[in-house]
Amino acid sequence: MPVVRALYPQLVPRDGVRALFALDTTAQNLIWVIGPVAATFLASAVSTALPLVVSACVTVGGTVCFLVNAREFGPNCSAIQPHSARF
Repeated sequence: MPVVRALYPQLVPRDGVRALFALDTTAQNLIWVIGPVAATFLASAVSTALPLVVSACVTVGGTVCFLVNAREFGPNCSAIQPHSARF
């Protein structure tokens, strides 16, 4: 998710950014490998709707967490000069 990756330099010290990118890449690869296997298992063992419901819950939960915490890492608006409109 490029939006979250743009916040990494604000989350950790400068020397930890590279390690955080490595952790992010590893997590993404694990999701791509384990996700389809878990979805197939849930669909065949429990219900075909369950993987979709679990995926929707994880997506909504992650979005809510990002939005709640995004204000803390937002841009410094006091440093932005207002733009005067010229007509």
